[in-house]
Amino acid sequence: MQNIWLKRIGLVVGAFIAGLAVIELSARIFYNPKFGYIPLVHDPVLGHRLQAGWEGWDEKEDYKVWMKINSWGFRDIEFDTPKIPGKRRMAILGDSYMFGTGAPQEGILARLLENRLNQAGLNLQVMNFATKAWGPDQYLLLYEEQVRPLKPDILFISLMEFNDPENLVSAMAKPRFILDEKGQLVYQPPPAPHPPGPTPEETTFL
Repeated sequence: MQNIWLKRIGLVVGAFIAGLAVIELSARIFYNPKFGYIPLVHDPVLGHRLQAGWEGWDEKEDYKVWMKINSWGFRDIEFDTPKIPGKRRMAILGDSYMFGTGAPQEGILARLLENRLNQAGLNLQVMNFATKAWGPDQYLLLYEEQVRPLKPDILFISLMEFNDPENLVSAMAKPRFILDEKGQLVYQPPPAPHPPGPTPEETTFL
């Protein structure tokens, strides 16, 4: 039964990701930096994050969608805490693919996936923690800081081989992991903003 349940989730997720990849590639091809503004705030651990509670238009030449950031600082509905008894929980980590660039608020993966799986009889809460321009290092830090305490039953991490390596070495002020002389990963916190707050380059991005 458990294997059947996981296979059903896998099939639904795979279909959505294929569609999101097409949307993301189109957005990258037609991206014009003159359009679109999503305010960021400095985070001493993660480098940057979305401004909690913000809502407004995300506009590019090929789309215009209303965007709403919840009180946790993520593009999703408010998260139920504590965990609802009898309801499984999935946490999604990723960058703009899972964030839903160009998709309406109700059309992001987390909302579509939760609706589809619940219609199939799976009592599941899907929580979207994806943030634009984040990389795998920030996924790890976010998981330890905010996601793990929520005790998700399923952790879904979106990794794109042509995109995530770029996010790891992004020029944005962000945390780094380096190897020390013993071959151990060492965390380096992001630099403090100067002047306080994100730079103009960090407030408008894909």
